[in-house]
Amino acid sequence: MGYKHERANWKDFLPSVFSWLEKVRGKSQTAIDLGATYVVPFEKKEGKEVTALFHWGVLSDESFKAEAQSSFKALSPEFSRTAVCLVRGAAVVFVSVTPLLVEPSQKGRQLGIDAAEAVKGLKRGLVILCEGGDVSGLDVFDGLFQAWYNLLAFKKKPEVKEVFPTEIGFCGKSFSEEAFRNLCCFLKASCITRTAADAPPNWMNPERFADIAEDIAKELGIKCTILGREEILAQGMGSFYSVAQGSLLEPKFIALEVKGKDTSRCVSLVGKGLTFDSGGINLKPSLGIAEMKYDMCGGAAVLGAAYYLGQVTPPTNVMCVIGAVENMPGAYATRPSDIVKSRSGKTIEILNTDAEGRLVLADLLDYVKEEYKPEFVIDVATLTGAVGIALGTVGAAILSNNQGFCDYVLKCSKKSGEPFWQLPIWPELDKELKSEIADLQNITGASVKAGTLTAAAFLRQFVGDMTWAHLDIASTGNACRATGFATKGASAFSLRTMVSACLNWKG
Repeated sequence: MGYKHERANWKDFLPSVFSWLEKVRGKSQTAIDLGATYVVPFEKKEGKEVTALFHWGVLSDESFKAEAQSSFKALSPEFSRTAVCLVRGAAVVFVSVTPLLVEPSQKGRQLGIDAAEAVKGLKRGLVILCEGGDVSGLDVFDGLFQAWYNLLAFKKKPEVKEVFPTEIGFCGKSFSEEAFRNLCCFLKASCITRTAADAPPNWMNPERFADIAEDIAKELGIKCTILGREEILAQGMGSFYSVAQGSLLEPKFIALEVKGKDTSRCVSLVGKGLTFDSGGINLKPSLGIAEMKYDMCGGAAVLGAAYYLGQVTPPTNVMCVIGAVENMPGAYATRPSDIVKSRSGKTIEILNTDAEGRLVLADLLDYVKEEYKPEFVIDVATLTGAVGIALGTVGAAILSNNQGFCDYVLKCSKKSGEPFWQLPIWPELDKELKSEIADLQNITGASVKAGTLTAAAFLRQFVGDMTWAHLDIASTGNACRATGFATKGASAFSLRTMVSACLNWKG
């Protein structure tokens, strides 16, 4: 059931930049190559008159650099954001470094995003990335990739021949062959994450989500467990199951177990994978409902994390768990005021069927806690519209039951260039979640308002004393406005932070 297409394999739907990453070569560059395209960062400097500081990395030809800078100044006296000059047959793309006070990795990625159209349009086999200040060539390459990502497989004639450079030259200290190949591996994970979220929900449904996870597990040699409707019920996951009752499609519990260097220890990532969220009986309004295919961005990020971590061997085992499901208003859909029993044994009065993500995560968190006993768990979800009101679209929320661990995740997010802001879980909110006829209710009264906080307070009921952080990416999972992220479609926001948290964990 779902979208029919002559392409049989899900990998055939991935953008062409995915396969390009497997072919492109990286190298250190110090000499001028007149057949290449150069990407040169520049920064405006305010003084008595506006000047520009150009970053050329380790390129050694001073006369070439002087000629290029002179051409730029003549072409763009007001220092526009991007300018292209031809110097002795070489193309030089000057790109302004963002003046925003953001992390270096974000600056580099944004520079690559800004340069991408000009660089691709020049269609040269070698692109040389200069660096300087706090701009890294690897981050610029990352930005180029993010801008060149383009999901075309669902068009009538998607086979437009896209031309990408065959070699990338790096003019600085950031490059090593190992670092370059590692980044390419990560960018493939990012591509899988974004494609899964951007694809239409009649193609990327729970069943395909599970199929892709199984394929990835087989490719990487990692353990994969898939549970369907009956197995989910047999596990006692009545909270998770209740979300699936209105859909003809089976819900899928997905667990990918990545082995680490120390197999006696483990950490866990948990993702909400609502492949479409209609709101259920509490049907969403028409405005914006098409974007509800992005309610699986958290689960897609966990899938991408499993794909990457499965190739680099993290310090500990990483248990990646995803709840893939549709929330639909079918004949057997859960009704407002229904009571369900969660895996933990706690009963939940469902007062709003559109507060469904927490119902899925509640059972997944309990499963992780009891089955894996991880040193930490991070759950990630497009959970509440309220987070957008609180933080806008340039950063996401983190809430936790452990301040030390929260500080650790924030440190990882800062280094990764993914802005998170800590919000509290007020202890007073617990009483607001008490139901008169069940143990809990899935929303609070209208007067409480703090939707992001109350959702986290609900999830906290299911983590016990497990070290836990909750990432609410509802306003950044797609159409993200953070510096260094593509502003259209899925962003893969949170993927970098989760990967960093797993790779740098010492316990």
